[in-house]
Amino acid sequence: MRAHHAVIIGALSLAAGWGCTAYVAAELSSIGGDGGTTVGDCFDLPSNQCGLCIASACEKPSASPPVSLKQVCTFGTSTELPGNVMQCANDPRFADQTCQNLFIDGGTYASSITTQGEAENNVEHCISDNCITSCSECNVPVPTCGSTTPLVDAGACGVCLDTAMNHPTSPCQAGVLQGSCYEDSTNPIAQCAIPQGQCTTPDCSGLSSPDPMLDDAGYAFYTCLWQQCQGSCP
Repeated sequence: MRAHHAVIIGALSLAAGWGCTAYVAAELSSIGGDGGTTVGDCFDLPSNQCGLCIASACEKPSASPPVSLKQVCTFGTSTELPGNVMQCANDPRFADQTCQNLFIDGGTYASSITTQGEAENNVEHCISDNCITSCSECNVPVPTCGSTTPLVDAGACGVCLDTAMNHPTSPCQAGVLQGSCYEDSTNPIAQCAIPQGQCTTPDCSGLSSPDPMLDDAGYAFYTCLWQQCQGSCP
């Protein structure tokens, strides 16, 4: 994943300019029957921030350079790209290898999209240039009694931590994009977000006093999360 860091970090500076407006989200969500959007009969994208970003940024066949999800669909089952894009959009975790494989580090856009290779190349470049921050989340499983729950369902602390790191304008998302978040139930984020009243007591010491043996990016990431969420977490 290290090869992708340059394009990922470069995308951070563009994140504010690529957010989907409420109007765009409403337009797209009205197209798909499940609240998402279908583009070109082969991209059934969810209505989350990743799916909306791809649908709004990457259907511009008259742009220079051109990019078109619909054009990729014209090549039928000979292309695996729609399946990969939909898998990434439905599970937009930074650690998801499918998402990582869509992010292009280097190369150029094709000047036309008349061939399958050109059309796929430009879609992948479009996702890399516009949607890395929307399609890179850290979804830690938070321990509950005998099971786990998604971070956003773990109460006020979990919601705050998710907001602090999983959106294009989140103050701590740089840590996610640098690979500093491990998606397991024992990491400091999951342990801190354990809801009150569960079988395990929440422990935020890993965020309030990060392990000094962490690399600089990891230490800064946990420090940032605690600065943002100490008022919402135990």
